[in-house]
Amino acid sequence: MKEKTVLLIIDMINNMDFIGSENLLKHTKHIIEPLLNLKKHAKEQGIPIVYVNDNYGMWTEDKTALIKEAKKGIAKEIIEEIEPSEGDIFLIKPKHSGFYGTQLQTLLNDIVREILF
Repeated sequence: MKEKTVLLIIDMINNMDFIGSENLLKHTKHIIEPLLNLKKHAKEQGIPIVYVNDNYGMWTEDKTALIKEAKKGIAKEIIEEIEPSEGDIFLIKPKHSGFYGTQLQTLLNDIVREILF
């Protein structure tokens, strides 16, 4: 089963510059340790890790610039903990869906993954 599994981390790189973000940040802090444990387990099992994230109007297709910009917000500490590691895949999405207008489906087909976690 792990041979067909991929771990998707969606919209976690976020500067949280919006109304209600402080409340979301408070709840997000509770999932960081489980997320890091899940990511560690995936790495140990050879399961690919794919980040799928908003572009925040930057349209740069550059993960480094997006992460740097997100770290300017109130979620800097969280982002530093969960940012992509070497070997992780990072896709930028134009809209809310991780599939619409992204390379995600092509990637999943290419690496032959059907189980999304």
